[in-house]
Amino acid sequence: MLSATRGIGIGSALAVVAAGVMWMAHRGRTQTPARERGAGPAPATENAHLGSESCSRCHPGEAFRHARSGHARTLAPARKSAAARHLAGSMFRDDQRGITFHYRLDEDGLTVTVPERLGDEFFPLDWAFGSGEHATTFLTLIPNRVGETVGIEHRVSVFAPDHHSGLTPSHAGLEPTQDVEQFGRVIRGPKLEACIGCHTTSAPAGKAAILERQANVGCERCHGPGAPHLQAVEEKRDDLAVLFGRGNHTAEEQIRLCGQCHRHPEALSETRIGSENPRLARFQPVGLLQSACYKKSGGQMSCTTCHDPHEHVAQQRGEFEGRCVRCHAPDGSQSAPCRVSPAANCIACHMPEIEVRPGTAFHDHWIRIHAAPGR
Repeated sequence: MLSATRGIGIGSALAVVAAGVMWMAHRGRTQTPARERGAGPAPATENAHLGSESCSRCHPGEAFRHARSGHARTLAPARKSAAARHLAGSMFRDDQRGITFHYRLDEDGLTVTVPERLGDEFFPLDWAFGSGEHATTFLTLIPNRVGETVGIEHRVSVFAPDHHSGLTPSHAGLEPTQDVEQFGRVIRGPKLEACIGCHTTSAPAGKAAILERQANVGCERCHGPGAPHLQAVEEKRDDLAVLFGRGNHTAEEQIRLCGQCHRHPEALSETRIGSENPRLARFQPVGLLQSACYKKSGGQMSCTTCHDPHEHVAQQRGEFEGRCVRCHAPDGSQSAPCRVSPAANCIACHMPEIEVRPGTAFHDHWIRIHAAPGR
């Protein structure tokens, strides 16, 4: 349960009038989520999400592989995250604003103060977003004066692989217009819904930020609510009522599914799609759709042509070049083979890692010929 409410504890309240956002600096914490407390699967009502544990009973192999993937670690209470342990007792100097963030982690959770601006008023950092393989960003949900839930995205994130602190992407240059923005950026409406939706499984419509959800990207995020599928299995029906099962979707439909979170060209209104734009490496479906491999596949190539969606990418690295050669065989039986290296170094040459921010790199899925280093 991602809750926008909390009991009032010790401390004072800052009422931020400018944008109608209020927050309480206190020791009372958000109620422990039902899923975290170990509650069983949701009841099997119509279109109910049953939880990945229910899926694992019939699909143990997929569940085992998924459990070690990044998708299984997209959201956690901040107090339980490795990033919070890294920040505990530390300080981060924000040179752009001339302030220092001070972090504390105790039995009540992770909190932050900005002594230069707000003295000892502390702000809770409740949720850790991200698997931690690239970065972890903190989000706190609070109500504004009209009862709308807004998110405060913390100004500082923790970046892999060395767990160093830095400004959260897109926060550079932002100036606070209200006290709460000393701690981070206010996110509301569809943007907040999308942020939470891409790090959780169930996504009910309407006030989604304060409804109970299943943390992390589980089976039902892609395959749909489990209750109709379970009912179809019990009734031994041919139609198993599952989204994105084998053979029941096109490659484009699957790329659009992945693109809901990993981005699709239509969602990049402010990012120019061009071969020289390094930021596009972060948005894998966008690059894939521009590639000759996709365009010449006759509508057959999709994300799962190369990726097992249930498995961590690190477990598949030894298999990727074999999948390239499967189509670009040295004998040219299916497609033109590489003239430089017909059976090796495909990824390093045609899908190199591109740094999108200092210390954070993604493989370029715009599969193409890159200039050799130094040229």
